[in-house]
Amino acid sequence: MAKQDTSNDHYEEFKLEHVKNEAPFEIHGRCFKCTYWQTLENGFPNKEQNVRGIIGEHLGECRRRTPLWNNNRTEWPVTYDFDWCGEFDAKAGKGGLAF
Repeated sequence: MAKQDTSNDHYEEFKLEHVKNEAPFEIHGRCFKCTYWQTLENGFPNKEQNVRGIIGEHLGECRRRTPLWNNNRTEWPVTYDFDWCGEFDAKAGKGGLAF
């Protein structure tokens, strides 16, 4: 069977309507480099005392604002490490906006 030539194929990146006009990620910081982001890679504060039961390699809590009221307790919002909010503040020594 002959190999199909796909060198001239054009693929358009699909974006949901609410993010079509969003700035490219290269010009703003991501959560994992933000001062206010706490990773949940090993739970928090550790696996044994992980009070929320949320553990994930790319998950963390945003601590930019006060915790939100959820199910009769307060919790910080959980975000992915690649998320961003527009209130980015670079961690010292992390290289600013570099992804």
